[in-house]
Amino acid sequence: MIPIHSLPEEQEIKKLTAVNSHSIYRKNSHRDSHYQFVILEKGSCVVAVDFKTIPLKAGQVLCILPGQVHRALSARQCHAWIFSVRREWVHENYQFVFNSAVPFTGAIRLHKQKAAALSHSISLLYEFYTSRKHFHFSSQLLHATTDLCTGICADAYSEHGPARQQPGSRPAQLLHQFRQLLSQHYITMKSPADYAARLHISLSYLNEVVKEQTGIPLSRHIQDQVITEARRILYYTDISIKELAYKLGYDDYSYFCRLFKQISGMTPAQARKSSRE
Repeated sequence: MIPIHSLPEEQEIKKLTAVNSHSIYRKNSHRDSHYQFVILEKGSCVVAVDFKTIPLKAGQVLCILPGQVHRALSARQCHAWIFSVRREWVHENYQFVFNSAVPFTGAIRLHKQKAAALSHSISLLYEFYTSRKHFHFSSQLLHATTDLCTGICADAYSEHGPARQQPGSRPAQLLHQFRQLLSQHYITMKSPADYAARLHISLSYLNEVVKEQTGIPLSRHIQDQVITEARRILYYTDISIKELAYKLGYDDYSYFCRLFKQISGMTPAQARKSSRE
């Protein structure tokens, strides 16, 4: 079972100052039930998210989605905010943006105005968070400033990838519905036609929408979802490769191994060893 960390409160915010690799908190790879934002103001750092290496530089923000496996790898004179918030405290429109854009964009650079606005807002949130006992309406103030910070991040991510489509547009809704179905049924539904049928649209139209919105074919989304989960399981468990293939819905062990190498560039055994080094 892959461990999932949860927040004891609605949100959590930490301020990191001049952190270097030797002092970085090296928590093992894990995943959370909440959203997490890394806002880098100075220096640089490297984070692994779902076994992909993501470098961050000053002026960038990284959103880590609930369920994504991640850990910090290195840091150099890193001044950053680490801001975590439960799903229910993130507006559904913001969630749409994050869930649509983050898998395809990773870290993004903030424009000058948005960087300044986020810096002021996150500082204000930190003030309310650390001094809440001095405010009679601390819960309301925390909720308002949390919404402000997540809103600025969502606004920045909305300029990237599929999130550029408005949440209410038909293509955006279809992509969102497809990704929701995929996250729930990737073990039992491997055929693109299955998803088109569940969405009551033609396969050709779903293919067109997904490819146009993400630049990635529909079938590749399904394969990526399966292999990402396979890599998570390989890291956290000692399950055999044959058991893993069966667990993920593949009766043909050889086909699963070929697909795994095609998508990840490694065999399952190599991926397990690499992720644990």
